[in-house]
Amino acid sequence: SSCTSDQNLVNAAYFDQGIVPLYGSQPLFYRVSSLPLPTCQQIVISKTVDNPAPAPGGQATFTIKVQNTGGSSVSGITLTDPLPNGFTINNATCALCSSLSATPGSSTLTTALPTLTPGEVVTIVLVVNVPAVGGSYQNAATIDFGPQTNVYNSGGNTSNTAQVQVQTPTLSKAFNPSTVTSGGMSVLTFTIVNPLGNSVSGLQFTDTLPTGLVALTSPAPTTSCGGSVQIGAGGSSIIFSNGTINGSVGTSPT
Repeated sequence: SSCTSDQNLVNAAYFDQGIVPLYGSQPLFYRVSSLPLPTCQQIVISKTVDNPAPAPGGQATFTIKVQNTGGSSVSGITLTDPLPNGFTINNATCALCSSLSATPGSSTLTTALPTLTPGEVVTIVLVVNVPAVGGSYQNAATIDFGPQTNVYNSGGNTSNTAQVQVQTPTLSKAFNPSTVTSGGMSVLTFTIVNPLGNSVSGLQFTDTLPTGLVALTSPAPTTSCGGSVQIGAGGSSIIFSNGTINGSVGTSPT
């Protein structure tokens, strides 16, 4: 795509007081407006992540690329990358950048980019520390043209969104049978699934049972997760603590 730069759009409007033969033609009144057209720049910014499913407390590497796809050099570009909550910078590199600000432990990268000649690409590699809290996180970087207030960037000023899914063990439970008569019994099974390649220890949970539902101490509850299972006072709850699950992907201790 392209656009005309350093040009003005000029528009004129006028009105005629009317032509009255007795007095002759009347003067025309003009109003002229000039609107500067934006400078067209074709800068494309993209972002990828090497490990979209890191372990809690692990690391991920973002790669940001800024390319000039236009036909003229572009200068005065600043790039900013604010990380999602819980992410912090480990280190960052950019061979062509000046004034790169990426302090380890901080959560925002900023840098001034060099003058980009036609076709030139600048690459920034950002290594981040991943939070211990599981969930889906989105991240995008943006560019700014500073004092160049009348700039149209056909490539867009925001990168695509790089998504990171921090994986954590999941817990589910099921009754068997799921339907019983009053005073009957059912076996409650808790299943912990570990999607990670590393073992996880210190697992714990408490399940407070609804009124009328009582956990039995005999037969005693069992577990293949290590740790211990305790029954709360009066059978009102089930308490699991100090569990461990190994690092085989898809392992499901109960």
